[in-house]
Amino acid sequence: MKHQTEIFHLNSEADGLQLEGTLVFPSGAPKGIVQISHGMAEHRQRYLPFLDFLAEAGYLGAIHDHRGHGGSAKGPEDYGYFGAPGWQGAVSDLAQVNAYLKERYPGLPLSLFAHSMGTMIARIFLKEHDGAIQRLVLCGPPTENNLAGVGTALARMLGAFCGGHHRSKFLHRLAFAGYDKKGEPENSWVCANPETLSAYQADPACGFLFTANGFAALFSLMQQCFSKEGWQMRHADLPILLIAGADDPVIQSPAAFEQAAEFLRQRGYGDIRTRLYPGLRHELLNERENARIYADVLAWLEE
Repeated sequence: MKHQTEIFHLNSEADGLQLEGTLVFPSGAPKGIVQISHGMAEHRQRYLPFLDFLAEAGYLGAIHDHRGHGGSAKGPEDYGYFGAPGWQGAVSDLAQVNAYLKERYPGLPLSLFAHSMGTMIARIFLKEHDGAIQRLVLCGPPTENNLAGVGTALARMLGAFCGGHHRSKFLHRLAFAGYDKKGEPENSWVCANPETLSAYQADPACGFLFTANGFAALFSLMQQCFSKEGWQMRHADLPILLIAGADDPVIQSPAAFEQAAEFLRQRGYGDIRTRLYPGLRHELLNERENARIYADVLAWLEE
């Protein structure tokens, strides 16, 4: 890291869980804040190189570990466990960190960058808090899946019988069936960069099996972010950028990716752009070509 960092802690307003996050400071006075909402079964440390890049460009970077992840989990036994607040807790936590940043650094414009599962949390956050951000980037956003309701019901049923901490390979297969291509290593869908994949596979805080409680939250996030209910639309001209690798199975298809953008347009957002990167997979920030992704995101933030 080239730039100064600070670890911060907040007690979640949802249930008192201690949330852990990191701030990355530019050398001079920050011209804005970029808040990160990370993806499923990973942690905030993986985003520090990107935040270091943004700090070099003058931005204060901020990221917290979602509940059940990284430093916001009580221990490895709680990886993939969202607790009693479930998906609502994850959304509440994001809003709480956002409010903390705005209170600590009043007057600075704040943009939100979200990846994968983090985009579902961000899209639900948007329903009531779109006035709290100036720009939104949705990277590798899951597209609508009509089986999410079935997944939620199954996960809740399994949790009721086996306990919320039960880890189910069946639910994992339900969520990720067909993601890996034949003849390629497990989790190869995550990134085309073999160095990234090796580090991901070796990291016990990445790629872990979600609990029944966590899968119930995950499938519920999918349902809620594509629900037409609850959109308050205080910032209809909010600039929103959706980006993804063209070979990312999480978006299902280019058509489904465009439909995810169209869903937001139908809610009333008028400034939406999309961009697909040929040959790249799910984790754009960790691909070999990530310098191009970094530059494209920065250019859009500074428009």
